[in-house]
Amino acid sequence: SGVFESFNGQILVAGYDVYNFFSLMMLKNPGSRFSVRTARLPGNYRISAVRIINPSLYLMGTLEGFIFRSTDYGKSWVNTTAGSISPAVNDIAFKDANLIFAGCTNGIILRSTNSGLSWSEIATNIPDNITGIEFKPTDSLFIITDNAGYVASTATLSNFVQLGRSFSNSGNLYKIRFQDR
Repeated sequence: SGVFESFNGQILVAGYDVYNFFSLMMLKNPGSRFSVRTARLPGNYRISAVRIINPSLYLMGTLEGFIFRSTDYGKSWVNTTAGSISPAVNDIAFKDANLIFAGCTNGIILRSTNSGLSWSEIATNIPDNITGIEFKPTDSLFIITDNAGYVASTATLSNFVQLGRSFSNSGNLYKIRFQDR
């Protein structure tokens, strides 16, 4: 299994399996070969989210409820959740290098206001597992679950408004991304 993230042409791919734990592949220059490095997470975790916040800040979420942080291009990782928070981390979004959000199971959002050094749990009115989360410059956070889409202002994160109709007949939705035109 694997997840990937791209930032200004740099691509970070994280993969794991039951025998080899996980590894990182990084492409710093488009058209060149991937640089493969074995990551050094302390333990055996299933990676579920990868986000490059900026060239010197990478975050990884796990299905076990941990968030790891790297400031050296993925050479080393530190657990910033100080033990399992319990909900699986399914996606990570950010406003800037300080304000970061993680979408989790059971409609829970984790928020960091210090570049991912620590996290606080925000209970929401979302009844499903959050599979995708994305921040928009209008200070809005968009959420995707298996069944619906939601939006809320970053000032009122406990009260999301459902977007349009349900997605229940459209299969599973996993991620949400916007492209500015």
